[in-house]
Amino acid sequence: MAPGRAAIIAVAGLSRDTTRIVVRPAEKEGTTSVGPASLAIAIHEPLRVGDTATLALTALDRRGKPVRPGRVTWSSSEPQVAEVHSSTGRVRAHAAGTTLLIARSGSESAMTSLTVLPAAVSSVAILGARPLKVGDTVALRAEPKDFRGRALEDRRVDWVSSEPEIAAVDSAGVVIAAGPGSTEITASAEGRSGSARITILPQPRTSRAVEMPADNRSPQAAPTERADPAAERQRVVEQMAAGVERCYAALLQKDVAQVKALYRAETKSDDEKLSKLSRILRTREWAAEIGERKDGVQRIQSSTPSAEFSFRLSWKDAFGGRLTSYPVFRAEFTRGGDNVDLSSCRIVGSPKL
Repeated sequence: MAPGRAAIIAVAGLSRDTTRIVVRPAEKEGTTSVGPASLAIAIHEPLRVGDTATLALTALDRRGKPVRPGRVTWSSSEPQVAEVHSSTGRVRAHAAGTTLLIARSGSESAMTSLTVLPAAVSSVAILGARPLKVGDTVALRAEPKDFRGRALEDRRVDWVSSEPEIAAVDSAGVVIAAGPGSTEITASAEGRSGSARITILPQPRTSRAVEMPADNRSPQAAPTERADPAAERQRVVEQMAAGVERCYAALLQKDVAQVKALYRAETKSDDEKLSKLSRILRTREWAAEIGERKDGVQRIQSSTPSAEFSFRLSWKDAFGGRLTSYPVFRAEFTRGGDNVDLSSCRIVGSPKL
């Protein structure tokens, strides 16, 4: 409305922000301006750690026509996240995070926000592989690496065995030796994979004396009626499936109270993961989405049976984009006579929440 400076203030609750507006006198007819009247930096898509890019800058005169900006000086608010060359505007991403990139020419300036994502997985190494005997277990560890060979954290890893009847592998990388032979265990992350071959040796034979009953009765005198193992196993499988469905339904409905009741955290890490998950589910503005359930490893014969499942969890971030995680839940059960009851259902591993 008139030449001068004004501070524009926006207030929302206890938060506020301020920007300054400079109004110059109207340009007289026939005069020419020196330097750009406005600058604008084109929004750039997120970079990954190690990537480089050159930002595009547009300069306009007071009539809105493009002009050469003259000498431009660039800077970054967080150079440890991404640094920018002071004269060319070329950016190099160093670490995951967000930074403000600023361009100045004459008395004008412009800024843009740039997000740096973690480096992409270039290879996957499997650690801990060794020969096993039938009945043994071993916990393998997958190590995703970037193109420079540096280890990457918080990446979802999928495990698979080429011969599961010889040795199966669960979602945490635990291998269970079932029969003699060899199998190839593969770990995959972001489209890259690594493999390790594991040999399973037969269990050595041992001899053992047959113990007679304490009352000196012959073994034939023992009761001959026994429960049908197949029917008992089927009953346990159905009860475990109902428990998994109960847990997944609470997540699908975003019923935070029910999720907490079933979670039953035991460690500080459990509490932290439950707190983050609850916030994602109950924050309406984040519009959390629960994907289709994918069932994983079941342990039926254990004294504490368990069943794992996973799904795609996504929600909005502060910039309107979407974040994604693939949490793995383990439903644990307790035995009571011929039945099993759901005792807890909580996240295993360390998904990025």
